[in-house]
Amino acid sequence: MPSLQRRIIAGGAALVAACAVRGEAEHDDAEATWSGHGYAGTWAIKSSETCEGTTLLQVAATKQ
Repeated sequence: MPSLQRRIIAGGAALVAACAVRGEAEHDDAEATWSGHGYAGTWAIKSSETCEGTTLLQVAATKQ
C-alpha cells in the first residue's frame, strides 16, 4: 500500500488517512467507508478471483 499511496500523491491527489470511517483488512483485500471535502463513499481493493496476478480497486463516491 505505501507504494500505491506515493504514486497517487505523485499524480496530484491528496490522501487523508483520517478520512476512513470504518473498514477491515485481510491478507488479500481491504475496504472502508470514507468522507471528506464534501464527498462520501467506499473503497475496496482485492485480488481478482478470475484473473490471477491482478488487483481490483473499486471506489464509489457521492456529493454530500
